[in-house]
Amino acid sequence: MRENNIVYHAGRIIFTIFVRVLFRGSITGSIPRGGAVICSNHLSNLDPPVIGAISLKPI
Repeated sequence: MRENNIVYHAGRIIFTIFVRVLFRGSITGSIPRGGAVICSNHLSNLDPPVIGAISLKPI
């Protein structure tokens, strides 16, 4: 089980670096403390991981 955790975190770090280098995302406003609805402006299965990668706070 420990190996899966290491692979997951390594993959997440690599994906985040890849997204931040190749894509220019923009974040408008700030996430309120009580919660928020975060959405993208187009349909793609890649949107949720990209939003997670460009977010400065954990989602």
